[in-house]
Amino acid sequence: MGGSGMTEGWDKIKGYLLDNPTLALTLLYLYVTAVGMLYAAVLYGRFGINIFDYSEIPDFLLAAFKNPIVLLLTGFQVFLFYGYIVMLTFRKQRVHERQEARERVWAIVVSTLSGVAFLGVTCTFALVTASSFKNGNKSAMEVRYRSFSGSAGQVTAPGLEFIGATQRAAFFYDVDDKRTIMIPQSQLVSIEVPEQD
Repeated sequence: MGGSGMTEGWDKIKGYLLDNPTLALTLLYLYVTAVGMLYAAVLYGRFGINIFDYSEIPDFLLAAFKNPIVLLLTGFQVFLFYGYIVMLTFRKQRVHERQEARERVWAIVVSTLSGVAFLGVTCTFALVTASSFKNGNKSAMEVRYRSFSGSAGQVTAPGLEFIGATQRAAFFYDVDDKRTIMIPQSQLVSIEVPEQD
C-alpha cells in the first residue's frame, strides 16, 4: 500500500515534468545557478569578499556560465541522476511492489548524497582556484584605473591577477602585496593582458 502510493507519487512528478519540459528546464537552470553562486561565494570568500554585496540580478543569473567547471559538474550530476532514473524505470517491470518501494527510497538517498558530494566537489574546486591565485599561478596583467570616479588621473597597477567581475566591480589579486583590489567598473580604464607563449 505504502509502496504503491510512493510509486504513484513518483510517477505523477515524473509525468508532470515530462509534460512540462519548460518547468523542468527552469528548475534545472535554477539548480545550476545556485551551484554557480555557491562556487562564487566560496571563491570570493577566500579573499574576504562577500560577493553578494557587489552582485546584481544578471550576476546571479549568469553565475554558472562564468565558471565552466560548475557547468561541467552539474551536467555530470544530471547525467548520473538521469541514468539512475532510467535504470529504475527498466527494473520497475521486473520487481515486485515491495522491492520497488525500497528502490525508490534508495533513489532518494543516492540523489541526496550525490547532491551533497557534488556541492562538496564544487566548493573544493573554488578553494583550489583561490589557492592558485594566492600562489601566483594565474596570468598577471597590468590594470589602469581612475583613482576615483570622474577623475582624470590614472593609477597603473602591474602584476595583478584577475579573479572575476560583477556588473558593478572587477576583482584582482596582488600576489606581491598579498591584497585583493576591488575596482568599480566605472573607474576601469584598461586591462593589459600579456601574450601567452
